[in-house]
Amino acid sequence: MPSSPAAQNTYHQSSIQFPSPSSFSLLPELHTILSRLSALQQQSINAASPTFPADNPIELKDLASHVYPLKQRLAKARGMVHILPDVERSVSEQEQEIKMLERKVEALKGRLADLGGIAEQGRSGADTVMEGVGR
Repeated sequence: MPSSPAAQNTYHQSSIQFPSPSSFSLLPELHTILSRLSALQQQSINAASPTFPADNPIELKDLASHVYPLKQRLAKARGMVHILPDVERSVSEQEQEIKMLERKVEALKGRLADLGGIAEQGRSGADTVMEGVGR
């Protein structure tokens, strides 16, 4: 469902506060939890000689309490994504807007070139529009 131009203009505000990238960086924390679980499993398989040191292995009974902060961060990141502008718009709608804006830019460049030509004529003294008007 295409958005109206009036609705599109409301998305392009300079006062939008984007969340920091660290808000979405959940993989290191997840990796740490999985490594600690893996360390526990490795210790139980090779009780005599673990292949890597386990700083603080997580017991399965404690897994939920270690995962809960990660779930909270994930829910918070999900909420931040939903408040970002144009999140509800489809890729095709955004591509249409980009094409429209590119056409506008080209038209404005053409107008600017025309104005530059008029200014150049004025410098060379070939100004026929203002002929007879005192300077």
